Amino acid sequence: MRGGVASYVGTYWPVGDAEAASFAATFYGELVQGRSVGSAVNAGREAVRKLKSVDWADYVHYGAYDFVIKGLG
Repeated sequence: MRGGVASYVGTYWPVGDAEAASFAATFYGELVQGRSVGSAVNAGREAVRKLKSVDWADYVHYGAYDFVIKGLG
């Protein structure tokens, strides 16, 4: 963050393959639709939670909740 990164999305611990695939598909799908990074992280976490996995809590975002990546749509 000190180096100028606007947002960081990652995990606290390793997550399962199915959970990672679900999070990534949802997260990037939300970004392409113009959603903010924070909103996309929440949607990704919810998709993992629906798998009945505790890995939903491993995903974290550091940065502005409402940051939107321009030009993806």
